Amino acid sequence: MEPAALAAAVAGSTSWAGVMRQLGVRPSGGRRRSLQRQVAEHGIDAGHLTARRARHTYSDEAIGRAVAASTALHEVARALGVPPAPGTLSHLRRRIAAAGIDIGHFPAMRHRGISGSDGDDPGEPDLPCDLAELARMAAGVDSVRALARAVDWPDDGRSRAALSRLLARGDIDVTHFRPARMPRPDRRLTEAVARSTSYAAVVRALGLPPHDASTRRVQRWSTQLGLDTSHFVRP
Repeated sequence: MEPAALAAAVAGSTSWAGVMRQLGVRPSGGRRRSLQRQVAEHGIDAGHLTARRARHTYSDEAIGRAVAASTALHEVARALGVPPAPGTLSHLRRRIAAAGIDIGHFPAMRHRGISGSDGDDPGEPDLPCDLAELARMAAGVDSVRALARAVDWPDDGRSRAALSRLLARGDIDVTHFRPARMPRPDRRLTEAVARSTSYAAVVRALGLPPHDASTRRVQRWSTQLGLDTSHFVRP
């Protein structure tokens, strides 16, 4: 694999799975190890991919104090200093139930079809925030992916699908969201890369929104097409 393409994929990703997606290969343990060897051989900085998040541990007493000071499960997560990701909220809900902590002052936990508690589908994640805040955040972004990042949910298909279901069940307006995927403009992209000196310039040439998501998309497309970006003077 070309070092430049590999470096671009690493720089534009936040995980090894993301690197593989940008390179257009199916994520797997074997491919990850192979890429890790190539990255090491080429001296590519991948520290932001390999750094592990600190493991968060909290006692029943700490959870109880957080519950007492909160009115929703996502507030409990934030009080404990952890992002309200789906897995975290499900874990906290189980810990609260196992410890017998009273959540009678949590209105949303009693609303069937929203929290996933008290007999609802146990696979449905809890809301990452209250409906009003979720609606406000949705109004300020243009995609489910961007909304997932805004509420600190993992950037993966399962989390985005769950968030889409919650938006629908909360009857939150997302008519301004752009389509999740757009066709790759191979000819225009090839021409834009050839005459540009940065990914930002390619984004502008293609008329894409000037934000990080567009830059990552252009990097991924360029890698998939094997386009030469060695003439770029900056990312």
